[in-house]
Amino acid sequence: MNQSQTSLSTLTKIPFNQIPHTSKLLLDYCSEKVNNFYPSLENNTEEPIFSTNLLNSLLKTSSKLIRRSYQREQVANALLEQNLRFGSGEKTLKNIELLRESETVAVITGQQAGLFSGPLFTIYKALTAIKLATELSKEGQKAIPIFWIASEDHDYKEVSHFKVINRDGQLTTISHQAQGELDLTPVGNLRISEEVIENINSLLSSLPQSEFIDELIKDLKDSYSANLGFAEGFARLLAKIFSNYGVVLLDAQDKNLKPIASPIFETVLHKSKEIAQSLVNRSQILEKSGYHAQVHTSLDMVPLFLLENNHRLALRQQDEQFSLKHSSQTYTSNQLLDKLHNDPTLFSPSVLLRPIVQDYLLPTVAYIGGPAEVAYFAQISAIYPLFPVEFPVIIPRAGFTIIPNRENNLLKKWELNFTDLFAGLEHTKHQVIEHLLDKNTISTFDETELLINQQLDKLSDNLLKVDPTLAEALKGGREKIFYQLHHLKTRFINTNAKREETLVRQIEKLFTLLYPNKNLQERELNIYYFLARYGYDFTNTIYKNLDLDFTAHKILYI
Repeated sequence: MNQSQTSLSTLTKIPFNQIPHTSKLLLDYCSEKVNNFYPSLENNTEEPIFSTNLLNSLLKTSSKLIRRSYQREQVANALLEQNLRFGSGEKTLKNIELLRESETVAVITGQQAGLFSGPLFTIYKALTAIKLATELSKEGQKAIPIFWIASEDHDYKEVSHFKVINRDGQLTTISHQAQGELDLTPVGNLRISEEVIENINSLLSSLPQSEFIDELIKDLKDSYSANLGFAEGFARLLAKIFSNYGVVLLDAQDKNLKPIASPIFETVLHKSKEIAQSLVNRSQILEKSGYHAQVHTSLDMVPLFLLENNHRLALRQQDEQFSLKHSSQTYTSNQLLDKLHNDPTLFSPSVLLRPIVQDYLLPTVAYIGGPAEVAYFAQISAIYPLFPVEFPVIIPRAGFTIIPNRENNLLKKWELNFTDLFAGLEHTKHQVIEHLLDKNTISTFDETELLINQQLDKLSDNLLKVDPTLAEALKGGREKIFYQLHHLKTRFINTNAKREETLVRQIEKLFTLLYPNKNLQERELNIYYFLARYGYDFTNTIYKNLDLDFTAHKILYI
């Protein structure tokens, strides 16, 4: 994207309560109605932190963190080794050195290692963390952004593909078949297969030719090569996309981090029953309060996985025994403790423990999360007091819908707002076609409906005076009349729609870009649709338009 394009971008905002399917818990969190589930907000007596008080709240949390003790040198050494391997930029390496200093805090976000960076919101998460760390630094508080790569996750199906819009304006999915046993194997243990060459070629054939393509494809090939670790390919690509932003990448499966985190795992084994009871109690309280418990909990759960034969298996507890899901193997507490002491790399946290491991390793002032993550922190907060960690400020990630100039002109031409698309494709087709149709015929339909209504109202009044049952019978007749009239109007619109095939295709392509699969763009599309058109400066445009208002979805016109 050239400088003139960047400067011409404009931004509008849509409150979360106008976005379809936004959870009640997220809405109430942003308006601070559920502070009792979030310790970082619970004692806030000043102005709401999501209005004018966010940085002040983060500065207060920072002052608590810098008084705590962390194994900064060991963690920084592990991160330095990782980021040198990933090819991270000089600014990232300087930030790792900053982490060694006791006054430095971390703004953290994270995501599974999606193919070719996964959905757009992964990029927005990282940029949100970068922006917040920068703003804290401006206030005199040393802060660095960290991206936690969930390489231990074993749901390969979720990360094995991404979606892009091809040259015909259609949404297409590109999938990769990695090397290894895909079921129950941590993504970080899978290898990229030779099929990645076909994936890159499929992406190339989907994207328009532009001045940026050669660099983009080269960076993809450098990042994703056969036999490289699947999560490592993701990390290398992020290192290239964010080479000038200083974000520190953290591979959660790193063998050097596991021994540092082992005291958390040990606490879980000692307090497994108390942890399970606390989580079950919290889930029940959430549900009684009218919210959905994001993660299923049970009294036999243990928020740990054990690696056996390269399979990541969930631990369960019953009486004094521990068992493994998908296995007949059982252990005593002492046997698991021995395993932990001998080889901590065999253990990994569940989604309900991962934030606690994160906050034990790092001075986490804030965590940037998506809607589901914000929700499960309401559950996790119940067990934070059982560990030597500080609960961070939870901040919803920034969300964007990108509307290029061409699509913006179409919206204006058709007199549509972006939010009109929430009504669905078919409804919007009718709305646009009706707007462009023969106004005389459409107005005649409307006038006919009005006149019939008026006459039927008059008739109903007269019938009521004679016999109320006749008026009631007229009510059913009215419904049949208008059903036929509306059906005729729909046929008229559809007949014209068939004649307007070009217009219909334009509307469908607009939906594919702006509201694909009845979902926000950021959840469906991959970044390469925009990188091919605007180059790596696309991320800079997002960053410049990213402010500290985390209670609204942003519409960016570029």
